[in-house]
Amino acid sequence: MFFHCRPINSFCILFLLAGLSFCKKPSGPDKKDSKSSASKQETEKKKPSIRPTKTLYRDLLVEAQRAELYDDGLTIDLGTPDQHKYTRGGWSTGWSLSDSSDTPFSVIKDKSASITIDLSKKANHVFIRAKSSGNSQPLDLVEGKTKLVSVAVDSEWKVYKLALSKALQGPKHLKWVRASNKGSLSIDWIKFSFSAESSDASALPRVMPLNIDGSVKRSLSAPSSRAYSFYLTVPKDGSLIFDAGSNKKTSFAIEASDATGDTKTLWTSPKGNKGWNEVEVSLDEYQGHAIRLDFISEGDLATSGWGQPALYVPTSKESEEQAPTPPKNIIMVVLDTTRADAFAPFYPNTDVQTPFMDEVIKHGTSFKNTYNNENWTKPSTATIMSGLYSTTHTARRAESILPKEVRLFSEHLQGQGFYTGFMTSNAVLSDKFGFNKGWDTFTNYARTPYGNGKYLYQNAAKWLEERPDPSKRFFLYIQSVDAHTTYEVPAKYSGKYFKGKYNGKLGQNFDREEQVEADKGALKLSETDLNWVKAMYKGEITYQDEQLGILLKKIKELGLDEDTMIVITNDHGEELKEHGHMDHGWTLYDEMIRAPLVFSFPKGIKTNHVIKDVFEHVDLAPTLSAVLDVEMMGSAEGQNLMPLLTGQTPHFLPLYAVSASRNKIRTIRVGDWKLFVGASKNRMFLFNIKKDPLEKNNVLKENPIAARLCEIYLGEALASPNKKTRLQNMRSARSIPSTDATIDEETRKELEALGYL
Repeated sequence: MFFHCRPINSFCILFLLAGLSFCKKPSGPDKKDSKSSASKQETEKKKPSIRPTKTLYRDLLVEAQRAELYDDGLTIDLGTPDQHKYTRGGWSTGWSLSDSSDTPFSVIKDKSASITIDLSKKANHVFIRAKSSGNSQPLDLVEGKTKLVSVAVDSEWKVYKLALSKALQGPKHLKWVRASNKGSLSIDWIKFSFSAESSDASALPRVMPLNIDGSVKRSLSAPSSRAYSFYLTVPKDGSLIFDAGSNKKTSFAIEASDATGDTKTLWTSPKGNKGWNEVEVSLDEYQGHAIRLDFISEGDLATSGWGQPALYVPTSKESEEQAPTPPKNIIMVVLDTTRADAFAPFYPNTDVQTPFMDEVIKHGTSFKNTYNNENWTKPSTATIMSGLYSTTHTARRAESILPKEVRLFSEHLQGQGFYTGFMTSNAVLSDKFGFNKGWDTFTNYARTPYGNGKYLYQNAAKWLEERPDPSKRFFLYIQSVDAHTTYEVPAKYSGKYFKGKYNGKLGQNFDREEQVEADKGALKLSETDLNWVKAMYKGEITYQDEQLGILLKKIKELGLDEDTMIVITNDHGEELKEHGHMDHGWTLYDEMIRAPLVFSFPKGIKTNHVIKDVFEHVDLAPTLSAVLDVEMMGSAEGQNLMPLLTGQTPHFLPLYAVSASRNKIRTIRVGDWKLFVGASKNRMFLFNIKKDPLEKNNVLKENPIAARLCEIYLGEALASPNKKTRLQNMRSARSIPSTDATIDEETRKELEALGYL
């Protein structure tokens, strides 16, 4: 749980004495009261709990710091995940930065640090607990060019209560500005207060055990009037279950606001609610939708709170399924530059013919909403192989060498006794750039006549047939590049997607130089020209599929389909003027970063099955480790999502995907929503992918709750990439510096042809 120690003040002590009675024994209640209490507890014991009849979906206590906290103001608890809903640059990264006082805090590392807030009421004061690293430091809070407050921060922790020069309400982008960037300035918490006499923001932790009428429950504490706001997507048939409890007359209410911000009261407590009362609130009307769920309590100082609040779903046979039979081997095929919408599970109306891929899909489980974490080959493939986000492995530029410290999945399996083979035709994935690690055989056909998919898959089939020890487990990785420019296939492939004969200015192929000129607008393409380009691209995918069939046929001939899992995905897609561009490596629309992902192993997992949950490529290596039933990769930042293959709910929620581009654009997909955030604060877009799969309509202003939902999870993902520790309130942001390769002329030409230089 999100619990961190703070200096205990008198308010905390009073609360602990009132609620937990740890410090003093009761002075002997009379027999009548004792009998009454015993009778009440006996009655409660007889009343069965709702929870055992349901399946726990999401424990809200585990993510209490994700909630926005209002009492008589908005509190931002820095040094915890709470801060990343509000901080926007200039702060130290990671969580739980602390000193000898065990105070989690954050540091303003630049001359200024930004925060973004949205205040429901007018705030006239701001309170901060802060300290300077040395002498007293001047600190200003500004909005645009308006100075809202000034304070001199001393070298010891102090709470500063400051009157704002103007009231703040609604969405605000503010900056804390120092006089210089020398030394450091640390802030524990910030509170934008609705009154001049606000309570101390450090008075109580959010989560603590509460003793009410002799029954102790882990709870969201609500010692007085207080509101917690959780942003989440509601599961199918989901309900909220909690115990509302107080030792005094406290009013409780649950409210829900949909993506547009419309609010509805779902439940209120009986007047004068006391003791623990278990409650189930249906969320049926919001299933599949993004909402803000508000836990509101009102009353005088009391021992009160929300006991064990969580989302539950009905228990089903599917959720009780056992883990699948682990395959002996894995063959992974990465279809370079191949869009997800070429395949039916991901785009039912596709006209691209891929009969061999269709057969794999028919005999496997497809993930409909899978995302690449970057939009071009080197960083994307490095993430697939390492289970690290690109901000960690840092191999993001054409010249970057994958750091030696980065451990690849091939190394991991080789250490587990697997025979490993690598084959590609992409020059970016060469030993020059650090990808030759953990492979018994490593072959790159980029500068040979065998780069064509026909030869690549033929040689992969030969590798399977000639491997030295057929009894040994193996991992074969294949990455073809047929769908990459230059587009040039025989007419029998491109002709499937173009009526008549093309006699335009492009000729019978479309090369990298033409692609660049078309992207810039220097090469004007008519509608017919563009249709021809698309026909050639689709023809390349159909040709590639035919070559994939060579490998699939050999797998069956050798009897490997009985004990080998086939995994097929891509490293990125390709933009064909859907959003004004051609090429890849820059934008983050779905045609660029959405990935086909299919697991095929009929003996162990469901066939012809589609999973709609969001999946990201950083999760692939940890998931495959679990599928193979081998030791997990300790270095990976991704999460094991094998439970999705068995119909279970992963313990890490929500499931979301984060992608980044070299031009400082980031996106996050949460449920049906996808948020774009650019380098400029004004570059923010929100799309509802379910309603608007082509990402044409920016609905940011109309859907503030959905935007906030995405913003919260993007903030925490950027601050702490490691999913394993993200919910443990640990500082885990890191990066492994990559070096640059010396690029010879031949390599330079190859990279230029691929568009990476």
